[in-house]
Amino acid sequence: MKFYPAKETITPDFPVKMAGYESRKGYNKGIHDELFSKCIIFDDGNKKVMLIALDLCMLDNIFVCEIKDIIFKQYNFKHEDVIIHTIHTHAGPMTYCFGDRTVFGPNNETDKYMGFLKQQILKSIEKALEHPFEGEMEICTGETYIGSSRRHKTPKGYTIGPNMSDDIDRNLTVLRIKDNKNVVRLIIFTCPCHPVVLYPDNESLSADYPGAACRELEKRYLDSMAVFLQGAGADINPAVLIGGDKYRSTFYTDVLFTGRILANDVNNILKRGMRKLVPELKTNLSKINLPLGELKTEFFMELAQDNDERKAKYGKRMLEIAQSDLYSSGCPFQISIVELAKDVRLIGLEGEICNKIGIDIRNLFTQGDTIVLGYTNGSISYIPTPKILSEGGYEAVCAYTKSGIPAPFADNTESVILEHISKVLV
Repeated sequence: MKFYPAKETITPDFPVKMAGYESRKGYNKGIHDELFSKCIIFDDGNKKVMLIALDLCMLDNIFVCEIKDIIFKQYNFKHEDVIIHTIHTHAGPMTYCFGDRTVFGPNNETDKYMGFLKQQILKSIEKALEHPFEGEMEICTGETYIGSSRRHKTPKGYTIGPNMSDDIDRNLTVLRIKDNKNVVRLIIFTCPCHPVVLYPDNESLSADYPGAACRELEKRYLDSMAVFLQGAGADINPAVLIGGDKYRSTFYTDVLFTGRILANDVNNILKRGMRKLVPELKTNLSKINLPLGELKTEFFMELAQDNDERKAKYGKRMLEIAQSDLYSSGCPFQISIVELAKDVRLIGLEGEICNKIGIDIRNLFTQGDTIVLGYTNGSISYIPTPKILSEGGYEAVCAYTKSGIPAPFADNTESVILEHISKVLV
């Protein structure tokens, strides 16, 4: 099998507003570490699949489609054969995400970075195509304890904070790719956990703990490129944040610490024995409609009268959307499936996927390995479980309060996703 790996910096050389926290209004004041577009092309002789992992928070599917159109025209990769994924760092540049363009329209500052990003992604593809090698692919799974539930129960409901009592998915899956000289060239690893070690008071760009873990692994395996992929970690935060019953202030050393722990966990898996794969690439890209609950017109009417200009604009635009037929059939949602081998599949979902959904998708399969990714080919909103919808909290209400969707998701949203994947794969 042939592999084509490369990375290109996507760190801007101009000040940018940062993604992840509304409370952070200004421009970045520094750079903790470089951000990258990492491209890997898999080629089994019959089919090619391209994976692009970006050290960013999120992208909307408008930008993703634009990039995929260019990739098709220049390199003849169909949309279903390209996965564009973000690691979800909250210390990256502001990009278009959720319903930004639908609600607020274009933004010149964001457009500037998006133009630069597009250029750098294409450079990473060009560089990858210049450096193919023959090799073999192996896989193994283990666990990591870098994360914990962030659904903190209070007398007034659920907030974002420490929750050590809930069981979470600790699955850590590692792909290792060696060349014909038995040299490790690629380490691809995934687990579910928000990259938010750096909290809102941070004003420097960083790939957070995934970047630190990649750098640590690349020190240990000098000829390798390490690539992190974000799992179903919408309601999971780094455990290093916990300071009693609240989150504490953090420092860049906490990023390095968490990254080193994750790199150690990956390294332990690499050493304990990997399973060789017989590559057989297959792809499927589907668009389904996720069901919505009750339209929140009263909420939007109140918001439209807010003294904050941006909130008022959001409320007014959402009233227009609620009265249109834009979401009459539900919320469009993409599911990308890449089968790397007969019993190894990667399932990429267009949203912030709550942890239990990732577990439930993996439990659909009795054999092999299933890698569930969020933030893939765009991100429409948080996708909550029925339990979270009934309990409330940020993950339950984000759809209509932040994401440009006129209602919360319906109780059967997860079952619609599971049913579709079952029809395609199980």
